[in-house]
Amino acid sequence: MAWILEPGLSRRELVRAAAACAVTGLAGCRTAQLGLTKDELPAGLTWLTGVDPLQPAKFPQTDFTGDSPTFSHKHLRDARVPPLGAPTESAGVVIIGGGLSGLAAAYLLRAHQPVLLEQASVFGGNARGETWEGIDYAIGSASLVRPGEDSPLSAAFYDPLGLAGRWRAAPPAGIIAGDKLAGELWDEAGLSIPLAKTQVRKLRDYLRHVLEADYPEIPPADEPGDALKQRDMKTLVSELEGAVGDALAPELRAVLDRYCWGAFGAGAGEVSAAAGLNVLAGELRGVCALPGGNAAVASALLRAAAAETPAENFRVGTVVRRVVLSGDDVLVAARQADGTETVIKAKAVVVACPKFIARRIVE
Repeated sequence: MAWILEPGLSRRELVRAAAACAVTGLAGCRTAQLGLTKDELPAGLTWLTGVDPLQPAKFPQTDFTGDSPTFSHKHLRDARVPPLGAPTESAGVVIIGGGLSGLAAAYLLRAHQPVLLEQASVFGGNARGETWEGIDYAIGSASLVRPGEDSPLSAAFYDPLGLAGRWRAAPPAGIIAGDKLAGELWDEAGLSIPLAKTQVRKLRDYLRHVLEADYPEIPPADEPGDALKQRDMKTLVSELEGAVGDALAPELRAVLDRYCWGAFGAGAGEVSAAAGLNVLAGELRGVCALPGGNAAVASALLRAAAAETPAENFRVGTVVRRVVLSGDDVLVAARQADGTETVIKAKAVVVACPKFIARRIVE
């Protein structure tokens, strides 16, 4: 999920970047050409090996790998909010969050050489993976919705990044009921309440209609139309409740919330109807994956953006503490990996982090 604050770029550039990064968290594939070693990287990009979303597995493994909340809790949740000092540097664009959404924005806005801030030690967010003895595997999100013919998503990402057509079909996600894999949600698997089953049937028909006649393409092929804008202003829950004509059954709502947390990092009551329908309806077309999962897309985006952006603009271990509008600019206060504090004066900011983080830092 992403927000734009005080754009200093053209509206068209920022709208397309924001719309695209809203759904890139659902991409996921890896090609052999992306599994580059340090020696195979172009000159000037060898620094990427230490921050790439796909990292070598470490053995012996003494702890869980992947995200840890300890660092951000220490410097964001539990720390005193620092006073906003004078700007120490300036930038045209600052992107907060180095997951798929932030990397997609960095790639699309690479001509503006954005500054990308990520609190973890590597980029990728939930789209991270590891390599062990030549095998790439996901440790986070791992699949993508199969793009339709002439999909803007393919034109914007998969084709220019060399990812198109390299994935293979993957089985749809199942529902776990108790201690068993019950099957697919749209086959009413795992549901015991009659109301929930009835609503699933209605939603299945509604999503098929959306896919065939009213699909919200993200990014849009052109300037977003009124229908897409209206859906972007309402939640997925309100859209689906309108489709079934009633409040969602608690059992079904719980499943959809968990689905959205896995896909978007937010509940179904926070995700926009446009983004939610793009994925839910799109999955009826099919799901694809490749070894490495979404870390492959994140890696490709990072390398493509880094090829046209100074290395110092990619900063890991950096916790953003405050985002404040100041006249025609936006001030971004952050604690960097070396412990120093910085305040970046930017013309535009893309907030590409979960809503529960954004509500803490955006003032």
